[in-house]
This record gives sequence, C-alpha cells and structure tokens, in this order.
Amino acid sequence: MISPYMIAMTVFGHGSQVMTASYIPFIVLLLFKIYDVSNKFYYIPIFSILIGFQLQRGHIQIAYYTWMMIGLFILISNYYLIKDKAIDAYYIIKCNLITLISLIFGLLLSLNIYLPVLNYLDQSTRSSNNAGLGIEFATQWSFSIKEALSLIFPYFLGFGGKLYVGSMPFTDYPNYLGILVFILAIYGFLKTNINRKYKVYFVLVALFSFLISLGHNFINFYKIFYYYFPYFNKFRVPVYLLVLLYFSLLIFSSLGLDYFSKILYDRNKLYKNLKYISIVFIPLIFLFIIYPKIVSNNILSNISLYELINKDIINTMLLLLLFIIISLFIHIKKISVKYFYIILIMICSYDYIRINHEIISPQKHLPHKQILKSKKYVNKYLSKDETVDFLLQDKTKYRIFDVLGPQNKWSTFNIENVNGYHPAKLASYNELINKLNSRGYSLWPTSILKMLNVKYLISKEKLQHSSFSLVHKGSLYVPDKYIDAFVYVFNGYQNRFFFIENLSKLTKDKIFSQIKTPDFSPKLNSFITEKVPTFQFDDSASVELLHWSPNRIKIKTTASSDQFLVMSEIYYPNGWKINSYPEMKIIEVNNVLRGIMIPGGEFEFEMIFDPSDVKYGTIITWISILLIFGLIVTPIIKKK
Repeated sequence: MISPYMIAMTVFGHGSQVMTASYIPFIVLLLFKIYDVSNKFYYIPIFSILIGFQLQRGHIQIAYYTWMMIGLFILISNYYLIKDKAIDAYYIIKCNLITLISLIFGLLLSLNIYLPVLNYLDQSTRSSNNAGLGIEFATQWSFSIKEALSLIFPYFLGFGGKLYVGSMPFTDYPNYLGILVFILAIYGFLKTNINRKYKVYFVLVALFSFLISLGHNFINFYKIFYYYFPYFNKFRVPVYLLVLLYFSLLIFSSLGLDYFSKILYDRNKLYKNLKYISIVFIPLIFLFIIYPKIVSNNILSNISLYELINKDIINTMLLLLLFIIISLFIHIKKISVKYFYIILIMICSYDYIRINHEIISPQKHLPHKQILKSKKYVNKYLSKDETVDFLLQDKTKYRIFDVLGPQNKWSTFNIENVNGYHPAKLASYNELINKLNSRGYSLWPTSILKMLNVKYLISKEKLQHSSFSLVHKGSLYVPDKYIDAFVYVFNGYQNRFFFIENLSKLTKDKIFSQIKTPDFSPKLNSFITEKVPTFQFDDSASVELLHWSPNRIKIKTTASSDQFLVMSEIYYPNGWKINSYPEMKIIEVNNVLRGIMIPGGEFEFEMIFDPSDVKYGTIITWISILLIFGLIVTPIIKKK
C-alpha cells in the first residue's frame, strides 16, 4: 500500500481507485480457493461480498480489470482441470458455476450504483455515437517501452511535471517499482515451485496488463479489447492497467524473497545467485557512462534532469550493493532469517518513501500543481471572498461565465457555472462546448449565453464589450492568492424559464449550426427534432419559480392560451417527469434544454427527478444482501 503508484493515486484524488484495487488480492485468493478446496459452497457469500464491495467503491475501470483477471483465471483453470484427466466434468462445472453465481450476486449487490450508471452511459461522453470515448482520446495516457525504464529509474523521463519528457500528455509521477522488487520478482518466477497453473496465471496477467497499457504504442493489440470487449471502449488512461502488473510482480517478488531466505545458509547457492545479481552492475555502469550519448538533446540541455538521472543510476547500484552485503552478512554471522526480512523491508520502504515524498512534496522536480495544501489555503478556498459575497446577494436563478478558473470552485457556494470539469459530461452539452471551442471562442456568443441563463461574467481584466456592464470589482481567491476580479452583468440576460414565440423542427446537426449563428435568439425561435406542437404566443404570459432544487422544480404559469415553455435546465430523458401530470411530455430543445407545452390559464406544476433505475437498483441490492446473508446463516443453523 506504500508503493508509489498507490500513493500517487491517493494524493491526486483517485481514492476510489486505491480502494477498488485494494480488493484485488482478496478476490484472487478466494478465486483460487473456489477451484482448489473441497467445500466450495462456503465461499459463495464471501466471494460475492468481495465482488460487490469492490464494485461499490465506485471505480468501475479497476473493477472491470479485476473481472478480466477472473476471466483469465477461469480459462487457465479449466485448461489445467481438463488436462488432468483424473478430474471429472462435474467438478469443473461446479467450480465454474460457483464462480458465476458469486459474480452475479456481487453484481446484484452493486446495482444501486450501476443500474443508474448504465442508463446514464448512453447519454454521456463515454458513449457518444456508441463509440465510447474514441480510441485516440481513450489512449492518450498510454505507457511505452521507453517509459518502462521508469519502473526502475524514476527520473529517467523526468519523474513528472515540467521535467517530464515521456510520450504521455503530462504526468506528475513515475510508475516506479524498484530494482530490488524487480530482481526478486525474476527470482520468484524462475526459482519457485508453486503450482504451474498459478505461475502461468500471474505471468499472463503481468504480460497482458503491460501490453494493453501500451495503448496507442501497441494499437493493434489494444484494438482487440477496445472493439470486442463489452464496455472496454468507455475507459481511458490505459496506464491504469499497470496496477495489475504491479500486483503480479509483487506476488513473484514475495516468492523470490522466500527463495532467498531459504538459500541464505547454503554457501554455494547463495554465492552463485549473488554473482548473477552482481552482473546487473555491468549494464548499470555502462548506462552511467554512455547515457549522455543515447538521450535526446532536450534532456541533455536540462542540467537538473541530467543530474537526477545520474543519481538514479547510482541509487540503483547502491540498493543492489546493500542487498548483496546484507545477504552475505546474514550468511556469515548466521543471524536469524527474520532479520533478513526486516532489513530488506526497511530498505524497500525507504526506497518507496523517498519517491513518495517527491510525489507528495516535490523538491527536485517542478509539478503541474502542488499537492499538499496548508489548512490556511483550504480555509481560504472554502471561504467567501468579495466576489462570492457579491454574487450571493443575487437571489434569482442565474449562471456565471468564468474566464479565470478554477471552474469547479463555484459549486462550493452553490453558484452555477456553465464551465467546469466532469469526467463523463452529458454528450449533448459536451458537444455544444466542443463545437464552440473548436471555433476559438474565448467568450461564447451572446445567443448561447442567453440560452444558458448566464447573468454574470467573471474576469481578471477590464472588458470592453457592448453586451456587458461592470457592476463589481473585488477580491477573488484563486490558488494560493487573492486577485482583483471584475464582475460584469450580461445586458442580454434571459430568465431561467421563458416562453418562446416560435418553434421549428430541424435535425440535431442543423440545430447546432443554427444556435451558433449571431442572429439566433432562443426566445424568438428555438428548435426541436420532433413534431412541433401548436400554440399561439402570448406576450403577456408569465412564469413564476416557486421552488428550485437539483431534483425538484416547482413552477406557476399564467397565460391566455397554450404556450411552449423553455427551461434553461439540461435535458436528460431518464428520470425527469411532471408530477401529477404524467401525460405531459418533456421535449429536448436546442439539443440541450428542456421544453414543455403549458395549458392556458393559471397552471401550477412540479417537475421532479425520480428515476426508476435508482429505485429498482436499490431494491435488487437489498434482495441480494438478504440472499447472501441467508447463504451465510443457513449452514450455521443446520449445524445447530
């Protein structure tokens, strides 16, 4: 758990990945037991709980990789069981059936999360046009053969941050394993006599995880999984697969450590193996000498990076030397083997801690961002400043357009921003943003700002624009400092809810083209992709917001005849409905917003988010909990 990879995931905000990955050893252990012990049914509830709890941690990508590991083990186990003719078909079927039942129970246990996720998937960027993320985007963070050297030399490609010279867009940490763990893993593979089935399994896990992690650097292999494995195309960052490589190498490393502990007092075997390890010094010394001749000029021009890489090579040689000295010392002095374990664990821990310290609190490289933040910083970040105070005085429903960032900060104060980061945005909204950004807009067209209910623009510079008027100047806290921010009101601000004069039918592509034109006005003419309802615009019609929350909107309207109401709220088909008026249909307007036909007269309605998938998923989860509990309790009752 102190490996640099796990620490990096934790400090960079990927806690769910760490929690999900932490279940892998236990799941693999239970999987082995299902295929190896006689009383298999006892493991169904335990294995189901592990699978379910891992899925509940919320990092579906790592859970998916775990299921790939499970599938691989089933194939290998079946091969060896069939090969062993002493095993009958019933035994093989029983093992597979127990595993399948456990996986199903585990999946059912997590459906309170994943049933809504699966329904959302088709509407998100992860499933745009049923092509997932797009293979180029999905493989941006791909490992490489050159990058593999960072498993042993953390600074070989600059560690991370501004010194990084690898093939990924950017990174703030190396995928470090360490020379001792790597050498012990080689010995674990070569020298141990564990069941051949397990050895083949961990070798294939390590091999496949490494090859798939290469992503666009081994694209034809990656395409097999991307195009033919269900849901695999929804994932990005192939380098995440290295967690399986680490797991397999650590298994072999522990076996290698066990092998060395057994030969510590055998002079011939120990000396022979230490000689083999000493040979590693030759390529290290050679690398130290010729390194300046094989690296690119951009590394040589960076004196700091060049020096760090040289220190890397020296540190690696020192770690090897320490291992040899300790082994010889234990052998000569006939000291208990437990001290060999303790000293070696201390050395490896120190090696990992020095890398972890550089990841968490960089001293030698320049990160993209500081990870450790003082309590003072956090307090200021979460506290109101003059700009926030000003915006909070406005009690109407509105959104802001922030040209400063960080974009997600505003959510701390329930101020809605049209920008911001989300790993799986709604595809419709993301497409709108991408089309606007592709045209080079730093400030979106005023027609789009109207449509999205933008009222204020936040800038650090004075703005000369006929559509905006300065209304406030005050402090705004951005990372590590206060700056002067200018708040401009958008003169063309349009209410969150408005009646439209005309409604036209167009295809989705034509709608996107129309709403980007300078003369587009969402109130004068909006667009839908279905049959246009009949209505006559009433200029005197009014709309009053009675209540607003993310899951519930209550509105009162008054009009002389039927009207079409547009709500500047994102359209999502799965779950939103008009309470008490189920026959009223919510229509997608301008590809991103909601619209409904409102009857004439005084009308009050409530729009609520009440998705059936959440309800049914929760019911299924509770039923599976009761079934698993029954599987645990039944044998205990029978014994009594």
